[in-house]
Parts: sequence; C-alpha cells; structure tokens
Amino acid sequence: MPVSPRTPRPVYILGAGFSKAVHEAMPITNALGDELQRRLAGEVTVDLRDGQSFEAWLTAMLDPMPFLDQAEVLARRSAAALVTQTIAHILDEAQATAMADPAPDWLLQLVRLWHAERAVVITFNYDCLVERAINTALIPVGYSRESPCALRGMDVVSPAPPRQENVYISDGNSNLAFESMTLVKLHGSLNWYRADGDGFGSTLFQTFDYGKFNGETAIMPRGNPEFIAHMDRFIIPPVSEKSQHYGAYVVPALWKTARDAMSAATRVTFVGYSLPPEDRVSVELMTYCPEGLRTIVVDRTKFDPECHDALPNRLKALGMNVVKEISGDDAIARMVTQLMGATQIQLSGGISDDAAAPSYDCYVAWIDASELENYPTYGFHLFTLDDVDPTVLHAVPVRGESILTNRQKFQMRLEDDFEPRGLDSRKLVTESELRRLVNKRIGIRINPNNGSVWRTVVGFQHVVSTNGDSGELIVLHTIQGDFPRPKPAGSGLALSPP
Repeated sequence: MPVSPRTPRPVYILGAGFSKAVHEAMPITNALGDELQRRLAGEVTVDLRDGQSFEAWLTAMLDPMPFLDQAEVLARRSAAALVTQTIAHILDEAQATAMADPAPDWLLQLVRLWHAERAVVITFNYDCLVERAINTALIPVGYSRESPCALRGMDVVSPAPPRQENVYISDGNSNLAFESMTLVKLHGSLNWYRADGDGFGSTLFQTFDYGKFNGETAIMPRGNPEFIAHMDRFIIPPVSEKSQHYGAYVVPALWKTARDAMSAATRVTFVGYSLPPEDRVSVELMTYCPEGLRTIVVDRTKFDPECHDALPNRLKALGMNVVKEISGDDAIARMVTQLMGATQIQLSGGISDDAAAPSYDCYVAWIDASELENYPTYGFHLFTLDDVDPTVLHAVPVRGESILTNRQKFQMRLEDDFEPRGLDSRKLVTESELRRLVNKRIGIRINPNNGSVWRTVVGFQHVVSTNGDSGELIVLHTIQGDFPRPKPAGSGLALSPP
C-alpha cells in the first residue's frame, strides 16, 4: 500500500522530457503539434503563429473569446476535442513503439530506487512508461510456494479511478505486502476512461495494465475492447488554463496528494519538466515546498544561468535551494549514478529496520550464486552465473525444532523446495549476518561474470511468505553503476549447511 503522502519522503516531478529520455518515440508538446497537423489535415487547421507554442494554440481554441459568436466557440471546442482524442492515439502508438524495445538499464534501476526510497513520483505525463518499467523490473514484494510475487505498476498509482471488473483472481489481489513508492498522475492516464460528457467523473474507471518492455504483454486478455473504444480518455489536455478540466472528482484528490507530498518533501528532483510559468496551478503547488528545500534539476537542455526565466532561477525565486543541475542527453542516467552513494548511506539502515522482519533468525540461500567470497576490505561479493540481477534470496526460518537442526528433514527440504527453485543450498548465511553487513554498510557487490557492471546494495527487505511454513524471501535492493573491481585478498569463505 502507498505510504501516507504526509510522510517525509523524496519527491520526483516528471515532465515530457522524462518520457523522451526513456524512448525517442515519445513526443514532446511541440512535436505533438507537428504530428497533429499531419494527421488532421483537412479536419482541423493547426496554424501556429511565429513563436506560438502548441499549448498556447490549444488554449486559445478552448477559450470562449468574447468576440466570437456561439457557433464559432462550439466549432473551436469541437476541433479541440478532436485534437485531444488524437493526442491519445498518437501517444498510444508511441508507447507501443517504446514497449517493443528493452527498457533502458537506468529506468529499471530508477524504479527500484524509487521503491526502496518509498518516493513520491508526481508526473504530468499521460503514458504508462513508469508502470510498465515496474512490471518489467520484477521487484519482489510477496512470496508463494510457486514463485516470488512482483510489484505491479498499477498498484503504486494513487489516487486513481476504480479498476474494471475483475476477470481473473489475480486482478483483485493487490500484491503490496508493504509500503512502496507512490505515483501521482496529475493530468490523467492513457488507461483511464470516462463516458462522453461526464464532467464530474462518475463513470471514471481504469483498465488493467500488465504490459512490459521488450514486447512482453499480458498472456490473458482483459476488458471489453469494443466498449472501451467508445469511451473518452481521461486526460487533461496540454493547455495553459486547465481550470475547466478540473471538475472530475479524482482531480482534487490527485492535487491534494501532490500538495501533501510537496509539503513533507525531504528533497525534490525535477526530471524533464520545465514548470511552464503560464501554468499557474503547478507553479502555486511548488510554493508548498519547505523553505530552502534541496532541489535537483535534470534535463537534456543546459540552462543559461543568466536567463531570468530559466527553471533553476525560477525555482530559487520560489524559495527552493537548487543544489545541482544535470544536463545533456544522458542526464537522467547520470542522475541515477550520482544518487547511488548517498542513497546507499541513507537506505541501507532504514529498510533493514522493516517492521515486517521477524524476531527469529533465518538461514539465507543465494540464488544463481556460483561463488561467495569474503574480502576483509570489501566485505561480501556475490558473483553470478549470468547477467541476471540476483536480488531475491530464500530464507529458511530457524525456530526451535527447525528443519535445519534435523539432517533428514533438511535433505527433504533440499529435494522438495530448494532444488526445484534453483537454490544453491551450499551457499547459506544467517540473516543476522547479512543484516549486519547491510546495516554497517560493508560493501556487498553484485557482479556478472564479465566484471563490467557492478551493482551495490542500497536496501534490505524481508518478505513474509503467503504460504505458511514455506519460508520467507530476503530482497536486496540494488542499483547499477561503474564501480572499481576489488582485488582479491585473503581466502574465500566456504559456507555449508549446518
């Protein structure tokens, strides 16, 4: 379940530049205007004056100018409605193109980082790239005898309209066994729908979204495609004056959640978002940040420090303390890398104090581990058999008459539980020792065989089984970056079952 928005947490604010960084197919606002001109030729004339943005043009189309008669006002609004509908179709196609390719490594690491931080992510984008990155990242949040249960992107979106009627049992089971990140979609979403003309939002609903990157989709179909095709998308169009689009009941809940998050923010990071000065509602929202709040600005465009209208300068005028600016085509990827050191220090102790952690100890068996060594200087180093990030570990409870104290029962567990899961029973360590290492911030590096990419642990989490005596899972939250490979020192530490 999402954390209360009043809980002090880092806040990230996403704009169109974020989606563009995820995949070049995702258009920014002015590019939408160009594509609309091509698609709606003969139906709507998108005639931008020199220096006029697409947002300003669409705002003028929706504004009932006093010099226009009623027929002209309605005709312009009809054209604007067609434009908004076409925007959704364009973004559908762009999102499908993005989904056909693998997710960028930095995106998967970023959603894992947001989950570990319990961050509030406020987005002005309509697309579902963040949700689908979460689906792709397979962040474990639950456990059954068959397999770990991964975090679902749609479960972190809050507030949100109700979902469609459940089709399968899994549809109604939220797998958030503990707190995670919160995604606030202020301008609506491509998978939110309402009936035509429903200004209050009484017919609002969202469709199930199990999509993943790299062409992976839900195996079983859901919903009624013919019914959905005749519903309107609930997206607030990219106009300067949005007040007339804030009538639906879900909108105040979205903006109040964002206000509470901003009021309690420990840090705010703007990612590909320009905070248009003419968007007075969004600008006013920023004034709820604590005075002197540490702020980071990340964007492809390098800001001119002499320009009064540059975003960092406008944020400073609002009372924020802009401590860092990261620019360039790889700005977001570098942001993730730069956050790693501070995040490890901040999170390694906090997450390990998870209230769900049991009072008893556990033995932890590493998955996909070919070698577990102990270097005096660097602590534990887990070398994997392939490039899969082995963040899921299996824990067997040690309580009184534990199966680990009975060799025969332990052998049965190996055959019935460990081996079918691919667990390496030769690699056992106590949970308390693992917890001590993470708490002390002793380096636990996770490294594929080629040695080119290292992952460092930033958090520790205990996931209780949903199947009685089948054990627990230990999850190490990791982030990716370039780390120097340690030189071996001393002999390896051989671990074996007790």
